[in-house]
Amino acid sequence: MIKYHVQSATVIKNEQLSTDTFLLTLRSGSWMFGQKLIFQPGQFVLLGLPGSNEAAFSICSSSQAGKKWQVAIRRVGNLTDKLVQLRSGEKVYWRGPFGHGWPMDQLKGQNLLLIGGGCGFIPLRGILQETKIIHYPGQIKIFYGCRNKDNSLFKDEYPKWQNKQKSFHLITEQEAPQGLVTDLLIKEHFQHDALAWIVGPPIMIRETVKLLVARGLTFSNIFFSLERRMCCGVGLCQHCAINKVYVCQDGPVFSGLDWQTNPHLI
Repeated sequence: MIKYHVQSATVIKNEQLSTDTFLLTLRSGSWMFGQKLIFQPGQFVLLGLPGSNEAAFSICSSSQAGKKWQVAIRRVGNLTDKLVQLRSGEKVYWRGPFGHGWPMDQLKGQNLLLIGGGCGFIPLRGILQETKIIHYPGQIKIFYGCRNKDNSLFKDEYPKWQNKQKSFHLITEQEAPQGLVTDLLIKEHFQHDALAWIVGPPIMIRETVKLLVARGLTFSNIFFSLERRMCCGVGLCQHCAINKVYVCQDGPVFSGLDWQTNPHLI
């Protein structure tokens, strides 16, 4: 079924996360009688406003959160400039959710590596909100690379990600020439059966996958989410096509095995 059905959502809250990124808390439908958004962690929606185009944004809240859900938006153009200025009570229009999410069914207690670069950390934050992750029996190691601490996202939540079960590691350009998250991974020890979930620029994903495989992880245990310009969400506009792969439908989450089959993915 082609998801061209446009729905409205009401802005409940707009919070500034960094110098150029804002967190919108939305409720589908009316303020009083919102509807629960049913989605898989890692899926995305298309947001738009009257008179503007749509753009894709990852859902970065828990799939069990009920009627409220969140997207983080970086101000980079005309549409995002308008979205980040929305106030409580104003409307936004959306379609979705789209794509294939993270393989939550593969979480069996093994160690989990969450690796994000720049805005790529936004979808990973949604994973950390999941009930299954909050009560996960295995170790979770979180690695985040960004330009500087002023531009790092979700700062208030870092203490929650530093406990017996989780460890949080942040690297910036002040600490490494380019703030590369791979600089953190080189220093870390992790089990060979660990799962690795990665989001960030293609070159960062590619180098991270190479490093993890060299350290003993298998391609089948590595997953990454691609950030591409997606205008329709249903494979018609072909903006997100990579050879015969459509990121909006076949992804945005792919496995290391997919990269082996299609090296042009990253």
